[in-house]
Amino acid sequence: MAAESDIKSVWQSVKPMPTKRVYSSLAICDGQLYVVGGCDSSGTPFDSFESYRLDRDRWYRLGNMPTKRACPCVLAADGKLVAMGGVSTTQQPLNVVEMYDVAEKEWTQQDVMKDSLMGMSGVVRGMIEPASIVDMLCS
Repeated sequence: MAAESDIKSVWQSVKPMPTKRVYSSLAICDGQLYVVGGCDSSGTPFDSFESYRLDRDRWYRLGNMPTKRACPCVLAADGKLVAMGGVSTTQQPLNVVEMYDVAEKEWTQQDVMKDSLMGMSGVVRGMIEPASIVDMLCS
């Protein structure tokens, strides 16, 4: 077995995303890269949602998020993505929480957070149920 210091990382180019954007958020879930929200070229947040599969070098356009937003915090756990907060189309912080079920290919709105937040990030360590993430933020 190779020691961690012996493992080499290599950058490689992939096909460009179908939708040009800035201020999007990324998460990896079940082997796919998901790109959530962002702003168009005029700086307006939108609800675009796409995924990329490295094994196929292919992008997929997915159903839009319920809320247009840039810079949401996105966490992946147990086959689900949880998108929290971000910046609204009026350039204000959001308290919105939405969950995407990868298997069902469906967004559902969750309870709102106590505070509107933007510019945050998060990490999931160990095993956690996505509902626990929502409970921690919204209760």
